[in-house]
Amino acid sequence: MKKIKITAFFFALASLAFSLNGLGQCATLSFGSVSYGSNGYEVDVLYSGSLTGISLMYINVRFTNGNVTVDYSETDASIDPNYDYSASPGTLPRDVRFQNGSTLSSLPSTLATIYFDMPSGECTDIQFTSKTIMHLSGNCTPNSQNINYCAPAYTIEGQVLRVGDTNGVGGAEVVADPTGTGDDEEDVTNSSGYYELTVQTGSSYDVTASLDGPHNGNGCVTSYDLNALSDHLLGTNTFTEAEEFIAADANGSSTISTLDLLIIRAVVLQTNPSAFHQSWDMTTYSEYNGFANPTTSFPSYSGEYTINNINQSYLGKDFVAIKIGDVNSSCGNGSSLKAESDQSLAKSGKKSIFRLGNARLLVGETAKIPVYALSLQEATVFSIGIQFDQESVEVISIDAGELPYFDENAYRVSPDAPNEVDILWFTQGKKGESLLQA
Repeated sequence: MKKIKITAFFFALASLAFSLNGLGQCATLSFGSVSYGSNGYEVDVLYSGSLTGISLMYINVRFTNGNVTVDYSETDASIDPNYDYSASPGTLPRDVRFQNGSTLSSLPSTLATIYFDMPSGECTDIQFTSKTIMHLSGNCTPNSQNINYCAPAYTIEGQVLRVGDTNGVGGAEVVADPTGTGDDEEDVTNSSGYYELTVQTGSSYDVTASLDGPHNGNGCVTSYDLNALSDHLLGTNTFTEAEEFIAADANGSSTISTLDLLIIRAVVLQTNPSAFHQSWDMTTYSEYNGFANPTTSFPSYSGEYTINNINQSYLGKDFVAIKIGDVNSSCGNGSSLKAESDQSLAKSGKKSIFRLGNARLLVGETAKIPVYALSLQEATVFSIGIQFDQESVEVISIDAGELPYFDENAYRVSPDAPNEVDILWFTQGKKGESLLQA
C-alpha cells in the first residue's frame, strides 16, 4: 500500500485580541471534492462561519469503509509553526480527530487536508461523527455535510495470443506486480485468451504473462522441430523468424546450440518430459510486432509492460505465447504434427527404408536384432518406432552399431510397454556428412 499522510494547516493567529463579531452564531463543517494527487486521495475539511475566541475545537472525521487507510505520522506538522494544532486517530483506525491545544482567535476556511488510500472500485462515506466548538459566546455544535466517495476502478486488459493461431490462449496467468509496495493483481485468461486486472490508482506495475503445460505440447513438439533446429545449426536452412530462435532456446540461454537439440530430443522421447527451462515463453505484442523479420540473430525482448502512475484504464496490453521446442510453430494451429515412424526427415528428400534383420529366439533367450537403414544419405534427423509382440518380446537395450552419435539418450523404451522402442537420432557432425549404408 502507498504510504499516505494527513497534512493539516491553519492560518496564523492575527492577534491576541478577540473579535466580538458574530457572537451567537454557529458554523458549518463540510468536505471539499475528493481528488487524487502525489500523496494519494485527498479531501479538504472546510469551515464556514465567523466564530471568534475559540478555546476548544474538537472535530472527528470517520471513513466508514474499513479498507480505508490513513497515516498520522506527520499530522502534527503545521504550515504555520505558531499554530498549536494536533490530529490523531479517533475511536477507529480510520478516524481523524482534530483538536486545538491553545486559544484561537478564529478559524480558517480550510481546517485541514486529509490524505487517505482505499482499494480501487470501493466506496466510503466520509462523516463528521463528533463536532464541538467552544468560543466566546459558549458552546457550539456546527452543522455538517457528509459525502460519499467511490474510488475509480481502473483496469489493465488484454489478450494472450499464440504464434500460428488466430485464437487466444486460455489458462494463461497474467500478473500485475506493483513496483512499490502493495499486493499483486492476478487473473487467468478465459477460453478466448482475455484477461482483466483491477489496479490501484497512482500505483505503478510490471505486467507479465505465463503459461504452463506439458513441455511436449501434447505431442506437437516433434522430430520435425529437431530437424529444423539441426538444419539451422548445420547452416543448410538457417532461421529467419524471431520466434524460431525463441522456440529453439530449450535451456533459456538466449543462444542456440547442440545442447538445445539434446534437450528437445529428451522431451520428444519423454526421457526427460520437463527438460525445457519453461513450457512457454512470452513477448509483449508490441515487442513481437517490432521484431526484425527476417532476422539472423536472437531477438531482444522483456516480455513485460511497465505502466507508471495509474490514472486511467489501459486496454490492448496483449501478449504473444511461443511454445518452447516448437520450432516450426505447429502448436499454434491446434494440430499434433507427428513424424511417421518409417519416414526420414533428411533434407535430401529421399525416403528412409528401415529393415529389421532376422533372428530366432527361444523362450528365455536374449538375442540381438539388427536394424538396417537403406538409402539414407546426408540425413540430419530420423525417427522410427519399433514394436514387437507384447506377449513374447521385451526390449532390453539398444546398441549403436555403425550409427555415429548414438547413445542411450537417442532412444526410449517405454516402462509401460517394454515391447516398444522409439528412436530419435540427429547428426552432430558437419554439413553433408553421409551415413554408412548397411
